[in-house]
Amino acid sequence: METPDQDARALLAACLTRRRVELGLSRPELARRVGLSHQHLWRIERGLSRPSAALAVTLAEALDLPVADLLGNDAATGGALLWEPPTPRTDLAHGLRHSREARALTQAELAVRAGLRPRLITSIEQGLSPPFRGRY
Repeated sequence: METPDQDARALLAACLTRRRVELGLSRPELARRVGLSHQHLWRIERGLSRPSAALAVTLAEALDLPVADLLGNDAATGGALLWEPPTPRTDLAHGLRHSREARALTQAELAVRAGLRPRLITSIEQGLSPPFRGRY
């Protein structure tokens, strides 16, 4: 028997995959548009992972969907959250990405300007790595 959380993730996964296919986007193309690895997007589409709140908004924008349509409603999900509540790490990831894009910088260009490795910028923007966790 599935838990409400598993049901919620399955609903989000189905909606996300259905809309991506409707738009004729490959998984790698959508992942590139939203700044994810295609493996991370695969995990979300399989219901194995939930996106952060910021990523849910970014995915909805990339798929030209209202966020509410992507996330469903409480009646459909039994009140389970379809997204991870924001954390300082996900807020930083979202803020960094939007600031970088507003300045029309690539991750590599930002890394050079900041004196960091491009992979670290990618990790921070994906919410995978906290900043300043050692030498970069």
